[in-house]
Amino acid sequence: MPSVTAHILCFNESEILPYSLRHYSLFCDKIVVHDAFSTDTSRDIARHYGAEVRDWHCKGVDDLVAKKTKEDAVMACKTDWCIAVDADELIYFPEGHYHTLSVYDADGVAVVKTKGYEMFSEEFPTTEQQIYDQVKFGAPDQKWYGKAVLVASGRIRSITFGAGCHQTWATLKDGSKWSDVQQPNDPPTFLLHCHHLGPIDRITKRYAGQQSRHSVSNIASKFGNFEAPAKHALDKRAMIMPKLEQVIR
Repeated sequence: MPSVTAHILCFNESEILPYSLRHYSLFCDKIVVHDAFSTDTSRDIARHYGAEVRDWHCKGVDDLVAKKTKEDAVMACKTDWCIAVDADELIYFPEGHYHTLSVYDADGVAVVKTKGYEMFSEEFPTTEQQIYDQVKFGAPDQKWYGKAVLVASGRIRSITFGAGCHQTWATLKDGSKWSDVQQPNDPPTFLLHCHHLGPIDRITKRYAGQQSRHSVSNIASKFGNFEAPAKHALDKRAMIMPKLEQVIR
């Protein structure tokens, strides 16, 4: 059985975090929540689900600190596979984790290019089970959400993520280079980005909150979104709706 550790970055994610933890508890041997001193109940939720909580010294939304945290987590990982994600990102195996990871192991896959989706629901889920029992539709988006955040740590010598982990570069143990690609691995691994769930006012509020916390570094490098939150939420929803398809069967 391939062993897996999930590293989750978190700040005030009490709405989505229970779903993330329930999901990763299905197949992960260890879950680590890197918490940036949340002021809601995120830490209590993480501990309730048996996750290890680590203080994450990240002041505001800082993509450079976030990427370094994920790089360090991958390189220090002792299990066969490492997942490094934000709280609203779910690695999902449509053909099952055991089969998928076993194939990757047999093929010597070191870095997995996922198939990305922006999941969507008019209402925020209320189920006490898995989020995809209720949220089944999403818009494919390989550019922004097909992230290579599933890594066989023992097969790499080093790894570098771009801002937001939208790109990845790695040096493998044999010295060869892995450069970011668009084509997902086979069998596929999905990355379900669960941001656009619930009414537009909720999405707008989240965008506004993120903007208010942008670090000096993010502002200087123009990492992230700087449009008016309401406009960005509406524009994003307008892009999602025509592309919706059933992701979870």
